[in-house]
Amino acid sequence: MTPEETDGGPARVDVWFRPTLDISAARLDAARSLLSAEEQTRARRFRFAEDARDYVLAHALVRESLSASPAGRSVEPPAWAFGVAPGGKPFAEPGGTPSFNLSHTRGLVACAVSEGAPVGVDVERADRLVDARAVAARYFSRAERAWLDRLDASAFATGFLTLWTLKEAFVKAVGAGLSFPLPEAAFALDGPSTIVFHGPPAASGPSWHFALFQPTSDTRLAVAVQAGEPPRITVRSWVDREEGPASLAPLRTSAGVRVGLSEASGA
Repeated sequence: MTPEETDGGPARVDVWFRPTLDISAARLDAARSLLSAEEQTRARRFRFAEDARDYVLAHALVRESLSASPAGRSVEPPAWAFGVAPGGKPFAEPGGTPSFNLSHTRGLVACAVSEGAPVGVDVERADRLVDARAVAARYFSRAERAWLDRLDASAFATGFLTLWTLKEAFVKAVGAGLSFPLPEAAFALDGPSTIVFHGPPAASGPSWHFALFQPTSDTRLAVAVQAGEPPRITVRSWVDREEGPASLAPLRTSAGVRVGLSEASGA
């Protein structure tokens, strides 16, 4: 995978998130109106209303995020079309538009848009019911499992959530899904605010950069970017955009990653 060429300077990554639990019927209808006929049909097939709601809001957010990006401002949200690359990663059309990635969990959706590099985003809930130790045994490296085993019960849950969210963001940026050898993509979190990545040969090329955020009290959001130099990552609430949303401060980043808007970058 080769990152897109940039005009110089760090890659810019804009991440927009949107809580969905308290969405009004009017706002949900407005979001649904942005979707294609195929997407609207798919939304009606969900068995549970909550799943249909999150699907509609996630796919509307992709369209809105792309149209809010500098390269996509000439395209209205309903006009975007989408395809899927051989590895399963979606892309936007018309060609030459920014790369993007979408994630959603119950009650929260997020979209990352990059003007200069492959990007992946993942959101996870802290109360997601999984057998954490079984997942770790299958998908975590020996060093990651050893680090988790040194933690108490509360810290273990947070540590597992952090590692899993980072791994998901990485494989989504690669475009390989869980077929990627995840134990070979290992993270070290020994410092209080750092992320150190030990990537496998399959992830060779320009460096990988990461940032971890907490958009709501019970969720985590991770961003993975492949770029020649540390990118600038901005994470903001789509709901608050009209009031000039403040960018979230990260919980952790890999070395050199810049967070928040620069004076020259605008909203």
